Amino acid sequence: MKLHLKNEYFESLNGLMSGHQDNILAHIRAIRSQEMVSFEELMEQKILSFRVALKSSETLPDVEELKAELVVSPDLRAEVYFVRGMLFMHSQKHAEAQDAFKNAFDCYAFCENHEKGLSAEFNMLIAQSFLQEEPLHMEFLNTLEKAQGLKNVRIQASCARQLSYISFDQKNYVKAETFALMAVNLFTQLQGISDLHLALANWADCLFEMGKIKSAFAALEKITGTVDQRVQFPLAYINAKLNSEKIEIRQFDSINPYWMQRYRQSSSFQWKQTAVESWVFKKATGLLYNENGKLMGRVKAQSLEGQLLKILSGGAANRHKLCETLWPEYANDGSLDDRFYRLISRLNSKVGNLVISDGKNYHLKMALKLK
Repeated sequence: MKLHLKNEYFESLNGLMSGHQDNILAHIRAIRSQEMVSFEELMEQKILSFRVALKSSETLPDVEELKAELVVSPDLRAEVYFVRGMLFMHSQKHAEAQDAFKNAFDCYAFCENHEKGLSAEFNMLIAQSFLQEEPLHMEFLNTLEKAQGLKNVRIQASCARQLSYISFDQKNYVKAETFALMAVNLFTQLQGISDLHLALANWADCLFEMGKIKSAFAALEKITGTVDQRVQFPLAYINAKLNSEKIEIRQFDSINPYWMQRYRQSSSFQWKQTAVESWVFKKATGLLYNENGKLMGRVKAQSLEGQLLKILSGGAANRHKLCETLWPEYANDGSLDDRFYRLISRLNSKVGNLVISDGKNYHLKMALKLK
């Protein structure tokens, strides 16, 4: 059996899965720089380029550029089918995606690549779950057991996440929380930040439905750094639930169909809506009062916490703008991220989670008047 793919391919792919694109981009450039590029090398370069586009949420090329049936090497053919499946899923063509993942699974089986075959099997189940109403609980459990046998942490984590979703939809929140925490612990072992963020958001939602509000807030506090596009809506949705707020759907460029469905189901219960409460921040004393005159906390006006309050009293702002305003002399210093998140944590510990994020911007939960 002649195989085409070398270690460089798999190393660059693993780097992309961990959130690093340098190796995969270097590998693509290396193929393009060759004087003579074979058809199979061209396919290898294309599937890597398509994966980068999928990860970056860029405009995707035409799936028909990937001619799996013309590829001779079974390992490369499997990868082409797999990426076709990913592209069909992105376009919500679930039947075509299921067929592509099934073809990938068959090719991986021929190559005796059980790890990759398991990934194709898992994605085949994801596609199938969109095509039938009956939840695939036993199927994902079986795939989880196979992943445990192969010590495949990524598929274990992904199966645990799906089982949590299924239990959540069945309103079995205790079981959903158990699988959600399993997913969090497994994704923590991996380097993919996006998957961990999504797992934490799901865990927080489960905790909320169990009435464990403080624990839900604590789970969300573990989501640090910049969140990518697929996490922005789930994070905003759960923050809205926790803070009894509404969210503006139109502000999100991309929303996963499952999380849109979860939002709509939750919206049908009509989250408690209250008029926006107004607080007063007296700059001379640093004291914060609610609209009934109750003391809510104290923050020195000239401290970083006080400056942050004054900035956000004028409206929402993103992390970059806030860092640039608070630490202008270190605006391009990557270490500012840690300082910023510690600042948010310190301020919220003093004034009861007054600063919240919708995944893109930071804003105040209450209107704040400066006096």
